[in-house]
Amino acid sequence: MGKKVNLIPVRTMTTESIARKSAEIRKYSAVLGTLAFVHVRLLDNRSDFLAPLRLRLRMDGENFLIQVDGAVAIANTIAYLSEMIDPISIFVGLSRQHPMTQALRYLLWGEGETGLMLYTVLVRYWESTPEEDVRP
Repeated sequence: MGKKVNLIPVRTMTTESIARKSAEIRKYSAVLGTLAFVHVRLLDNRSDFLAPLRLRLRMDGENFLIQVDGAVAIANTIAYLSEMIDPISIFVGLSRQHPMTQALRYLLWGEGETGLMLYTVLVRYWESTPEEDVRP
């Protein structure tokens, strides 16, 4: 897609949650381009690191809806997807839970503080690549 969409991870892909998140983002941010909402479903067996991701993409009005199935970790999946899509920006929310609790949830179940973990994964990737223009 190449700098044409804004990537927005969501917990649920209901019409109401998408409309609410879209309105919230447009209220507080001057957004250019289309919104691409992504929902990640984790594998039951998170130790299957070689499982392929399955993506479903559809349009809902002016928004893209991306459903990812078969993931091992949410943050890593969104980071991978952002490198494939090359979005204008990535909007992530932060929870108000203790950082140690979030780190344990990430290590044990592949979930937790998605925003901070996504940022950490992307920064480490960016540091290992010389390209400056690939960063949202």
